[in-house]
Amino acid sequence: MPHWCIIFNPAAAGGKSGRRLKALCKLLDQSQIEYTVMQTRQAGDGTTRCKEALAQQFSHFLVIGGDGTLNEVVNGLMESHSASGSVLALLPAGTGNDFARGRQIPKDLQRFVQALARNDSELIDVGHIVNSQSSRYFINMAGAGFDAAVAIKANALKSGWLPAQVSYLLALGLTLFGYPQSEVSLNIQEQKEQLPLFSVLCGNGAFAGNGMKLAPGADFNDQQFFVTRVRKISPWKVLLNVHRLFAGSFLHFKEVATYQCQKIDIQADKPIPLQADGEPVGFSPAEIRLIPSALRILRY
Repeated sequence: MPHWCIIFNPAAAGGKSGRRLKALCKLLDQSQIEYTVMQTRQAGDGTTRCKEALAQQFSHFLVIGGDGTLNEVVNGLMESHSASGSVLALLPAGTGNDFARGRQIPKDLQRFVQALARNDSELIDVGHIVNSQSSRYFINMAGAGFDAAVAIKANALKSGWLPAQVSYLLALGLTLFGYPQSEVSLNIQEQKEQLPLFSVLCGNGAFAGNGMKLAPGADFNDQQFFVTRVRKISPWKVLLNVHRLFAGSFLHFKEVATYQCQKIDIQADKPIPLQADGEPVGFSPAEIRLIPSALRILRY
């Protein structure tokens, strides 16, 4: 049975993640599953702790936190070229938990520990977004335009007392009417398009924005992105159809087009914001590409 390195974010979900860790450790002890806990203290520590654990010959990683901490550990594994030879698991304890929602990770701790004991895993695809400011891997979804502007605002609004979905919807409302919809050139799998852009999303998973089904056809191991492109659209139309974003039933709008591809290039007359797994990663121009079967994750 493997020895798990638990990378734990004590600030996740306003500090509630500590109770999840305590309850989990009790069950791990009862099941005689060995583990070591490494704690993050600031942004970027998930990547640092992951690389430290790899240097200590750990090969099994369990993240207790949200999508941000998970993304940091994914980057640690990918940057160390250890993603396909290690096993990554997530016990969701964050605010959005969109990757966990897409993978249907059980919230029940007994079931979760049983999955750890089985140690059954599979390879999934990973995304990579590169611009002049950064190079970032992502496991769930990356985007450019409005969704990235909302991610920036939502991160600024994060607090322990405001529910995650409320924070995101508030950020959406505050960003919606003032967001400039810039002229953008997209090259999607060698298919070029120039248009006033609202948003473009590359989905490895289906969910983002705390439960919005923004890439309904995405699959973690089909070796392609599900791309949702929204050209210039009325802010009122977005506001009045927020429920369709959660249901994934907005694809029939005339402003929306979808694609399946492994690569997309983004150029804009004015730099537009970018996000990867809900974390801001600078501004366009950018290239987003898929790396097939790059990361080994636990089956539940």
